[in-house]
Formats: sequence, C-alpha cells, structure tokens
Amino acid sequence: MRTTLHIDDDAYKLAVRYAKNRKIGLGKAVSELVAKGARVKIPVKEVSGLLIFDPPKDFPKITTEQVRRIMEEEGI
Repeated sequence: MRTTLHIDDDAYKLAVRYAKNRKIGLGKAVSELVAKGARVKIPVKEVSGLLIFDPPKDFPKITTEQVRRIMEEEGI
C-alpha cells in the first residue's frame, strides 16, 4: 500500500539507517520498525487505577545523574 507519512527528523534518520544496514527500502524499514514497536510488551502494573512501569528485577537501575545528563543533552 502506498501512503504519505509525516515523521520527525530523528525517526526518519533512524529508519534510513535501519534500511541501509539491512539493504531494504525505506518503506519496508518503516513497516518493520512499526511492527516491532507494536509487539513490544511494556511491563506495567495497575495500582489504584494508575499504570506503573514495573521492570524485571534484573533491569538496570536508572540514576538521577543519568536522567539529569540526558535532560541537559536534550535541552529539557
């Protein structure tokens, strides 16, 4: 199926890199990435009607310093 998409520049760059690395067309790359993203199960639990991120016990810890660094890099 043919369509026109408006996507963010960073998403476009990721899709182009994905396509080049796999030697496939951009449309196929976007299709694969969307399908992969839709299949991801996000570990959440419900607490009093609120969904809470509930990673596995061996999930790497995210420190306050890592969050601050990323926020600075992103200009947030």
